[in-house]
Amino acid sequence: MGAAISPDGRWVAFTAAKDRAQSRVTLKKMALDDGRPIESAETLCELATGGWYSLCWSSTREIVLAADWQQTIFAVSAGGGEPRVVLKDEQSKGIDTWGEIRPLVAGKSILASRWALVDKTIKERIEVVDLASGERTPLLQNAGSPQLVADGYLIARRNPNTLIAARLDLRTLKIIGEPITVFSGGSLSGRFSVSNNGTLAMTMGSGDNSGRRLMWLDEQGQPRPVDTPPRAYSGIAISPDGARGDESGIVEHRGTAD
Repeated sequence: MGAAISPDGRWVAFTAAKDRAQSRVTLKKMALDDGRPIESAETLCELATGGWYSLCWSSTREIVLAADWQQTIFAVSAGGGEPRVVLKDEQSKGIDTWGEIRPLVAGKSILASRWALVDKTIKERIEVVDLASGERTPLLQNAGSPQLVADGYLIARRNPNTLIAARLDLRTLKIIGEPITVFSGGSLSGRFSVSNNGTLAMTMGSGDNSGRRLMWLDEQGQPRPVDTPPRAYSGIAISPDGARGDESGIVEHRGTAD
C-alpha cells in the first residue's frame, strides 16, 4: 500500500491491509540492515479506516500519514501507539484530497500535495503543514510530489512529464524567484526521489498502455493473472467483498494491476 524509509535508513514503515477490500489497515515497521529486512515486522497501530495512505517519517521518532479520500493527516510515534490527528478538514462535496507527503523540517513540518478535480481537470498544489498546530501554508500552485533537497531547493512534478526546481526560504515559507525546469520528456508516472548527494531516481511510463493486464496478489505476494483481455486499464477499484474489480474506480494501481 504505502511505504517510507526512516531518515537514518534503519527502518521501513508501511501500511498493510488485513483484508482484500482494504477496509482494515495497520501501520507496521521493519528493521533494515543495508536495505535488507533483519527481523519480522512490528505492528505500530491499527488505522481507523481502510484505503490508501501516503506516509513519510517526519523524523526518526514519528511517522506521518495522509489518508486517501479523507481530509485527515495523522502522526504516529515510531514506537507505536494511538494515531494523533494533525488536522482534519470538513469533507468537501467534490473530489479534494491529500496526495503524496514528504518531510520538511524534521519533527516540525511536512510538504504535502493537495489535489482537486475541477471541471474534469485535476488541479494540484503544494502546501506546508505544521505538525504541532495543523496550520496549512500554501506554497506552490500547479505542482505536486514535493521534496526538499540540498541547499534549500524544492523539487516537484509539474504535469506528468516535467520536474521543476525552486528555491525555498524555510523562514518565510515562500518560493524565491521562478521555478526552473530540470527534466522534461517521457512520462514520469508521478514517481521520483532525490538522494542527499543529488542523484535523481525516477520511474518512467511507456506511452502505450494498451497492453496492460490485471492480476491478483495472493497472501504470499505472488501474482495470479485475471482472465481479462489486455487493454489500457487505469483506475482500479475492488468491490467490498473482494470478489470483483471495477475499471471505472478512482483508486489507481493499488497492487492489483500490472
